[in-house]
Amino acid sequence: MQTSGIVRLKTLLPSLGMAVALTLPSAVSAAPGSFDLDLKDLKKPAATVSKPHPRRVEKRKTKTGSAHHKPTRKKTPATHPAAPRLVTLDGATACILARQFLEALTEPVPVEAALQGINMPSAIIAARNQGITVLLACGLHPAEAYTFKRLLKTDGVQLLNLTGDEPPTQVIQTAAREAGLSYRQVQGTPLSYELVDAQGGQVRLTVAGATTGGKQ
Repeated sequence: MQTSGIVRLKTLLPSLGMAVALTLPSAVSAAPGSFDLDLKDLKKPAATVSKPHPRRVEKRKTKTGSAHHKPTRKKTPATHPAAPRLVTLDGATACILARQFLEALTEPVPVEAALQGINMPSAIIAARNQGITVLLACGLHPAEAYTFKRLLKTDGVQLLNLTGDEPPTQVIQTAAREAGLSYRQVQGTPLSYELVDAQGGQVRLTVAGATTGGKQ
């Protein structure tokens, strides 16, 4: 009996093998299909996150902006330029007029400091404006004036030498140039100028008894 059972099992084995072989391809071929489905499932986008409504954001921004109030700027009143300082000179001679001019518009400097040891009895006044030092002298001979001018220039001093008979227009303009002062002559009489002094202030300067053509 056992021998017949073994014989039957041997006869059944080939048929079982064929059945398994027929079923395996379908199982293997089914696997990629299920794998593809899994990949497709993985490739699906994640659940979309709900964004706040644009209108709500605008409302929030509006509320936030309204919380900060910009400070109101006060209008500053328009500033008017200061009135010029009025200066009247009445020099009887060219040298006196030049001295009055330098005293009114520049800063005084000791004559000895400007001379730097040079002996010059004819020196009258020394003055400074914006780093420029002017030494006023009267009556120097042209040759002496030339020599003193070269000596003083090495020390940064400008020599202003007047003979005494120069007209007021020449005196004012020459003294202003030597002192580095800008000026503008005002038309009309009496003789007047607009200048800026050593402190930066506006000056209206008038020479009493003088006109644009000379001294009366």
